[in-house]
Amino acid sequence: MKTYNVSLSIEGIKEIEDIFDKAQKLISNDKFYKHIAENCKSLLEDICKRVMVTIDDTDLDASAYMSGNNLEIEGDTIYLFNNSRIDTSTKNMTPEKRKNYPLQLSLAKIVEYGIGIVGAQTAVDTPEDWQYDVNDHGEEGWYYFDNAGNRWFTKGFEGRLIFLRLKYQIEDNIKDWIIKYMKDNI
Repeated sequence: MKTYNVSLSIEGIKEIEDIFDKAQKLISNDKFYKHIAENCKSLLEDICKRVMVTIDDTDLDASAYMSGNNLEIEGDTIYLFNNSRIDTSTKNMTPEKRKNYPLQLSLAKIVEYGIGIVGAQTAVDTPEDWQYDVNDHGEEGWYYFDNAGNRWFTKGFEGRLIFLRLKYQIEDNIKDWIIKYMKDNI
């Protein structure tokens, strides 16, 4: 961080006020928010690349998930989110099972929180509206058909906690991002 030497005088106090005003303007402009947002988005992409390679589910499309990552800046708020969905009407399900799922099932929530008994066993910070085992299969698991018509057995899918990991990494890095921005711009 830059060091300022000011005299202990009226002029020195005025100089300190000017420095604080400049710093305040730096961290309250669009360029600052964009700098922080770009760092967050880069972290999100890195986490996805690391975590998504651990998915061996033949019917889960990692690229469909990653293409759902979005970044928006509205005023002084940065939104990072994933809005990827699975169109359940295209899935090979019995009508009885289909009625338990919305037409647009959140792939983002499946990846984040997991599904089935496996997902429930790894649950962390699960929202109230998320159900791990919609059809109550429990330990017995279930069979499903992939897009090619192949039959697969599963007990569910472990949540990858991508956004929870992102939160922790932002907390670890935010100070460095702010210091770098200030050094580059003050």
